[in-house]
Amino acid sequence: MVRVGDHDEARARVGLTAVAPPSHRWLGPLVNEHGAAPVWDALLSGKPPPGSPPSAQAVRSWRGWSEGSRRVDPDRLLDSSAELGVRFVAPGDPEWPGRLDELPVCYGLWVRGMGDLRNLCLRSVSVVGARSATPYGTHVAAELSCELADRSFSVVSGGAYGVDGAAHRAALTTGSTVVVLACGLDTDYPRGHAGLFADVARTGVLVSEWPVGRTPRTPDFLVRNRLIAALTPGTVVVEAGARSGALNTAAHATDLHRVLMAVPGPVTSAMSVGCHRLLREGRANCVTRADDVVELIVPLGRPSPGRRGPWCPRPNWTGRPPGCSRRSPAVVWEPPWWPRTAPGTWSTRSVPWGCWRRRGWWSAVRRAGVCPGPGGDPGRGRTLRGRAGSGRRTELRGR
Repeated sequence: MVRVGDHDEARARVGLTAVAPPSHRWLGPLVNEHGAAPVWDALLSGKPPPGSPPSAQAVRSWRGWSEGSRRVDPDRLLDSSAELGVRFVAPGDPEWPGRLDELPVCYGLWVRGMGDLRNLCLRSVSVVGARSATPYGTHVAAELSCELADRSFSVVSGGAYGVDGAAHRAALTTGSTVVVLACGLDTDYPRGHAGLFADVARTGVLVSEWPVGRTPRTPDFLVRNRLIAALTPGTVVVEAGARSGALNTAAHATDLHRVLMAVPGPVTSAMSVGCHRLLREGRANCVTRADDVVELIVPLGRPSPGRRGPWCPRPNWTGRPPGCSRRSPAVVWEPPWWPRTAPGTWSTRSVPWGCWRRRGWWSAVRRAGVCPGPGGDPGRGRTLRGRAGSGRRTELRGR
């Protein structure tokens, strides 16, 4: 991910991620003003920082970073990371998310996974909440994330237990997700999510501001939260206690002028106190489903992405389809892009009348992922097979 013209700059940023904190209020503006390469050269040579340091504490911090820089070889760090499947993305690289330019400081990102970070973050939503989530919180987080992923939104979260884990798992069922960690990407933290992180890497990405070999520390999680808020245009707080770390993410979203949303919970639940406070103070918008989230984060005048799958207009008739027996298949219209079928042809998929009678015929057809023909004319056609060339016959049988 290092371009030839920016090799020295990217190499210096690799070194800075290993010796300096990601969100230092003095070093960040210094790098933005003078560039990472001059700052890194000054650290290696033991020279004073460019410009005048603001305080004696800054001078002591500079000396400590200078000593640590002599033990870091950026080229060797890049090689060892590449062996683990980890790449470095610097500002200006094709994979760099443009929204991160609004952060006061971000040296670069370490990324692992088959997805493209920039493309995943173009249409994304952050879903955060308490680690000790209630069954209500995990259910709402999973439902929101699954519906958002079904609308082609990537779900960004912190990979922790509770709401984060439920959001990632649900998003993986129909889309991709981004995990932002507070440690090196060679460390699975929490360890119970090692399998989840492996699944995420197949379609999405794992992101960190720390290089490989770095273990998580308590302050790093608060620093990580600002990255979760910055990567997306909106943040949803599903559950948050009075002192939950999700409220820290909400504060970062407000500072970055992102859309902040909160899910109301039971008034008796301690895990919803933070959400209710955000709603009471007017800092967050109330959302209860994915449609509310999409309405708030999609710009005005731009059509919101719909659900994936064939286009299915709701017909203007109800009841039993005319001319259909109890075992007649439902008639569906195949879109031109539907695989393994000729464009513009009528096809059938078996949906027993018993299922139609108990659940409603339209619900049954929607569950099958198909659409009836005009006027409900059953007609005869080829049987619609599984998606993407699976070759399996897809049917919805009644109970």
